[in-house]
Amino acid sequence: MKDSRPLMDAFAEARRSWDDLITLQPDVYAGGGNLDELNLAELSRRVETHQAAIDALSDVLHTEPEGPEPHSATNASAGRGESRR
Repeated sequence: MKDSRPLMDAFAEARRSWDDLITLQPDVYAGGGNLDELNLAELSRRVETHQAAIDALSDVLHTEPEGPEPHSATNASAGRGESRR
């Protein structure tokens, strides 16, 4: 079994940065008329952080050694109990 730690770490960071981004809720602030420059600056910072995390995740995915596709048609049908012909 290959070491999946880099992939899992990159995924966890992308998820954490997404959670941080959406908890700011700029749409809610804007709807209430309370979106100010500080909120926009924080939103920009969080978007940049999330973009960097997604880029890092993409890099890890593209550097993983090639192997069988986990969602290929053959694997998907085998996972549903269908026989291979």
